[in-house]
Amino acid sequence: MKIENDLRRQVLDDIKRLKETGSYRGRRHALGLPVRGQRTRTQISTAVKLNRMERRL
Repeated sequence: MKIENDLRRQVLDDIKRLKETGSYRGRRHALGLPVRGQRTRTQISTAVKLNRMERRL
């Protein structure tokens, strides 16, 4: 069973892998745009705000 920090690290590693491979999903993550097929024509400003992951340094 994984705890919160392990799961968070795993998700960030998965996103990093997608970015490095240059996949469509990786590029969408890098630009901060919706990844799962949501429309962006009219709702892009809301989507950009809502799809950010919390990143603590």
